[in-house]
Amino acid sequence: MKDGKWLPQISVHAAFLVALAVAAFLFATAGYTGLWSDELATAHIADPNVPVATLWQERMLHDSNAPLYYLIMHFWMQLFGDSELSMRAPSVLAFFSCVLAVYYGYRRGLLGIEAGWFVLFLAGSFYVWRYSLEARAYLPTLAGTLIMSLLAVHFVTAAKERHPISKSALIAFALCAAVTSFLHFFGFIFAGCLMLCLVGFLWNDDRKVVLFMLILGVVLALSMGAWLYASWNHAISTRIPIWWIQFEPVKTFGRFVYYALGRNYLLFSVVAVAALFSFRTVAQHRGVRLLVAASALVYGATLLLSVAAAPVTHYRYLIVLLPAFAYVAALTLADPKTPKACRVLTVGAVALSIAGLAPRVFEERQDWRGAARFVANSCAASRGDCTIPVLPPRFNKFSHYAPELAGMLVPANKENIEKALRDDCPVVIWVLRKWRPEADELLESLGVTPDSLKTVRFKRHDIIVKSD
Repeated sequence: MKDGKWLPQISVHAAFLVALAVAAFLFATAGYTGLWSDELATAHIADPNVPVATLWQERMLHDSNAPLYYLIMHFWMQLFGDSELSMRAPSVLAFFSCVLAVYYGYRRGLLGIEAGWFVLFLAGSFYVWRYSLEARAYLPTLAGTLIMSLLAVHFVTAAKERHPISKSALIAFALCAAVTSFLHFFGFIFAGCLMLCLVGFLWNDDRKVVLFMLILGVVLALSMGAWLYASWNHAISTRIPIWWIQFEPVKTFGRFVYYALGRNYLLFSVVAVAALFSFRTVAQHRGVRLLVAASALVYGATLLLSVAAAPVTHYRYLIVLLPAFAYVAALTLADPKTPKACRVLTVGAVALSIAGLAPRVFEERQDWRGAARFVANSCAASRGDCTIPVLPPRFNKFSHYAPELAGMLVPANKENIEKALRDDCPVVIWVLRKWRPEADELLESLGVTPDSLKTVRFKRHDIIVKSD
């Protein structure tokens, strides 16, 4: 069988119907599990019952990410409530907007038959399935980077064919870059890398667009710099530790390598290899070269940042690269000139990724709903003037599921623990099971006897409550 004929071309409209069915399924299951720690952080920072000015000063400035997502969620929860389904609905809607954006690109002629594969790869991605079910900024950021990627491909294609780039497309790109940058700091990194690559690709073709990208990049950089400066100054003035700056080069680089080899980078790496093997065909598209170059810059920036900031190494942040690699994979399959070996490699990579990672989509995570009720029941006899030290401090946010404890929870530093023990108030410790001996040793050193402890075991954690 000749190359290009072994894999039938799919119906683009059928692919979009499948993607819409996935979006409907995700929406139907969005309230299936309780919120976990990061989502509780969203509920805490975007609390709809607290004035925006208070949230800004006391919570949003504490976070390294720009505040746009939290502001959106604050007003969203005021309108639709703070249930699990309501809080996760914006993420599902972001995926739905991705499907609509790809379909719009197909209808306008920006994408060809590869649009079907493109949207199927998105709909079958672990990232989409996992983070559509989280009340975090990852899926909205994905939607922003996808729209920016489509517009960038349009820019380089129009420049190659000597077609003028419309002002409306440039305005749409600028708005999308601004929104994505202030949804998540990795959206800002992607926007910067993409604009830098556009400057290089369009330098000899359209100097007006190049100037526009340079000005936009400077404005976004200054705006993000102003936000980081405000956050930094607030952290210094309130003596709040900057968690996202951790100078531990060996540890963080090792974690980066672990995620790179053992997690979702596998799909990206194999698809990139497939694109290199098919360089004579797929890589002739200027849009592909643009997105691969931008992805390489983002990947390099991640590697550099991993030396200084451990959280950056987490695999979920590279969700911003999904549109670029899905586009490369889609073209690899859709281009009839692509060698059969490259097609097999691409299909195999995607199939392995889905088969290996899909079971983790609905895996049991920390049961914060059950944990909150356990703690509330254990502390039910506490006096109204009690303060309850909780370790780790972010566990304070579980008052979302135990509102009767709101205002009673404080970080479990030495001073607060000693005060609680002196006043005969409860102490709560959430600990990984492998660190349980250290927790018991700590409590014993503080004079806490084993018979005064209550313990509940979750998947990988224990909650220890020293009740009054």
